[in-house]
Amino acid sequence: MEHTSATASGQASLPRPLRPARGKLTLVFIATIAVGFVAGNALRSPDTQSGPMVGQVAPEVTAELFGGGIFRLSDHLAEDGRPVVLNLWASWCLECREEFPAFSEFSRNNPGIAVVGVAVNDEREDAVTFWQETESDFAVGYDTTRRLRDSYPGFGLPVTFVIDETGLVTHQLEGGVTTDLLESLFR
Repeated sequence: MEHTSATASGQASLPRPLRPARGKLTLVFIATIAVGFVAGNALRSPDTQSGPMVGQVAPEVTAELFGGGIFRLSDHLAEDGRPVVLNLWASWCLECREEFPAFSEFSRNNPGIAVVGVAVNDEREDAVTFWQETESDFAVGYDTTRRLRDSYPGFGLPVTFVIDETGLVTHQLEGGVTTDLLESLFR
């Protein structure tokens, strides 16, 4: 769009282009990025107890446990019957590393609940090395199928699912968790 202006003699001068609104566009761009960042972090809040899996039957989980054996969710529910706290993690994930002690403490304090951590989107050797460093007090293993992460959608890692004794997902926690948060889910 062009503007024309009149000279003192009343004659129109040549049209001049509008100045670009760089300052305003920059502010709009920055505001949009900021809103997206805040919204993204809100979605990853560890106290978010909803997600695409909540209310759904939990898909099968099969993991090779580093301490020996195989964990199968269907076998666990049929034979053991305890609710499951399923944590999906990776050795390269800093938040995953920070939350591991919370799962150990929760597992020690709650023997009536099975806690299982499964490394996904990770190299097996790296996951084993991390597990050996943590001295965890819960079952930890590896997704040998490399399909588990697709079965349990979330916004990233870590993500934790609470599965009741009937196999229903009751909570989906995005981001790192604390022992207090885990405890509050079972009060």
